[in-house]
Amino acid sequence: MTRRPGAAPALLVAAALAAALAGCVHYPAVEDIGGVRIRPQNARIVRQGAQATLYVDLSSTGKFGDLLVAAQSPVSRAVLVVPPGTAPAPDDVDTKGLGPTLWVPGKSVVSLRPNGPRVDLADFTRPLAPGETVIVLLIFQKSGPIGAVAAVE
Repeated sequence: MTRRPGAAPALLVAAALAAALAGCVHYPAVEDIGGVRIRPQNARIVRQGAQATLYVDLSSTGKFGDLLVAAQSPVSRAVLVVPPGTAPAPDDVDTKGLGPTLWVPGKSVVSLRPNGPRVDLADFTRPLAPGETVIVLLIFQKSGPIGAVAAVE
């Protein structure tokens, strides 16, 4: 068996080129592919007598919006999405058979604040102490459940 002259250097060049190209990978961002990405930020729960209210900023960095359809918490048996004064969901979003909902458009921030959209908690399973941390699951139509970690005030 005879070796061709120059085969080894050509093989080394091909291997080096393959290794260099393997590092050139493009990972698209959510905005590039048009998905939904919502992150709750600055969450807090304000106690008001026998009930409490969750205030949070819903930061949507995806191209498309999503619909907040419900919320749950292990500290409350009754959690209600209250959407006063918010933009209605687009016509292509099915809201039939759902209770109160909240539309979160793509590339936006929707703030749940007093006199605006919010999540109310009532019928507590235990007393809430100031300073404790509570997780409230925000359930979206496309994204599913997303946890908002909130401090009790």
